[in-house]
Amino acid sequence: MGELFSFNNRYHLILLNTRLKPRGISAGQSPILMFLSRRDGMIRETFARFFTLTR
Repeated sequence: MGELFSFNNRYHLILLNTRLKPRGISAGQSPILMFLSRRDGMIRETFARFFTLTR
């Protein structure tokens, strides 16, 4: 079951990367971009705290 989940996840990332590449975006950036699109006007400190980032 774990192998099937892993295969499905890899396939999804490959498909997502293929579709996003013409826009200059990778699958790794998409969750952050979706997060920001739902929170217009967020300040950097809040963003950093949510993703546990440091300056």
